[in-house]
Amino acid sequence: MSNGEFHGDMTRNEVQLDLNKFTDLLRENADLKDALREAEMEGELNPYMKWVHLARTIDAYRIFPRVFFGTYILLLLKSVLWFMALVAPTPAQAGLISIMTGVGAAWFSSYVNSGWNGRRAIIARAKNE
Repeated sequence: MSNGEFHGDMTRNEVQLDLNKFTDLLRENADLKDALREAEMEGELNPYMKWVHLARTIDAYRIFPRVFFGTYILLLLKSVLWFMALVAPTPAQAGLISIMTGVGAAWFSSYVNSGWNGRRAIIARAKNE
């Protein structure tokens, strides 16, 4: 390997690495992490971190899904009240209310099942930082 070319065996699933190069790489990685920690301690924060925290807060409280679902419930209530006030509803009107109710059930199921599945990864990432 004097001229930089590889002269090893490509049939095996192994890597040969010089121990000194590996320890240098680990040391460089640790130095970079230390520099990041020191920069955070000195107040040299990323100017966009407040937006990141705002986005995480909005995601944690699930503000938009709750607003959308609340709006849907209000519209469904008004539609159902309209349907019940009809004297002789047609099959098309009954189908509209049936579909709106079914979509609401599917949407609510999707909302409930999307809870902590993605947030576990976010929490694990935050603990590692």
